Amino acid sequence: MVTAGGIGLAAASGKNPHLLEIGLIIFATGWLIVLGLVILSARANARHRRLGPEKKLLWAIEIAMPLIGARLLYAIVIAFKYQNASDGGLAAKVILGTLPEFLIMISYLSAGLVTRNLARDRVEKEPQPAYNPSV
Repeated sequence: MVTAGGIGLAAASGKNPHLLEIGLIIFATGWLIVLGLVILSARANARHRRLGPEKKLLWAIEIAMPLIGARLLYAIVIAFKYQNASDGGLAAKVILGTLPEFLIMISYLSAGLVTRNLARDRVEKEPQPAYNPSV
């Protein structure tokens, strides 16, 4: 909800750069919350019970989080420094604006392809309860 509110404020900012700045700060707060949850998930004691594909999904998210952070930081710097997203150098726009999004997409697509049968694998790996005729 924090992220949706931040994106909503940033999208509604129009000619008011202060709404854009506030929206980006709210979005960054949401990113920090999600980053904390990802770190907790990565360090959870249940890590040894995860299947290989589940570990790959978490790994893809761990790869994406710094890239999303870099993209977010770039957007914040542009908003506060230039007051216009069209300002700034072309190389910075390509490297910090497009490349992280492309790498995130590749990471998620790769993890999705590797884990497409995760639900079926999870059902097959769970131990079946023993049949107890006395019940």
